[in-house]
Amino acid sequence: MNPIICIGENLEKKEQNETQFFLNKQIENILKSVNKEYVSNIILAYEPIWAIGTGRKTDPIKINNIVRNIRIKISLLFSNEISKKIRIIYGGSISNLNAESFLLQKEIDGILVGKYSLEVKNFLSLTKIAQKIKK
Repeated sequence: MNPIICIGENLEKKEQNETQFFLNKQIENILKSVNKEYVSNIILAYEPIWAIGTGRKTDPIKINNIVRNIRIKISLLFSNEISKKIRIIYGGSISNLNAESFLLQKEIDGILVGKYSLEVKNFLSLTKIAQKIKK
């Protein structure tokens, strides 16, 4: 089994430039009791609360940097090898208009899609985009 664990900050933390500090604390609290041999089975989803279903635009490059910092935190907690193995995906108002730009980022391993994927045509559109980019 590969659990998906969602982490993310609210708008207040974002506006106070506390995103990375907040995420690091979440990661520490969540992963501290996970046995090292199972950590790489986890899928971490970075899903900022302020972006869920809001349609707010997010910069894929900024998100990529946040994900890179999440990997650094994981390497400090466990190892560089584990930080490379763990899958980190992004979720936050994903649609066919922005999925490709997130999937093309080096550090982002995939996307977590919410209500947009409930319509079959949207879901199929996203799968075509993902297949085209497949890492």
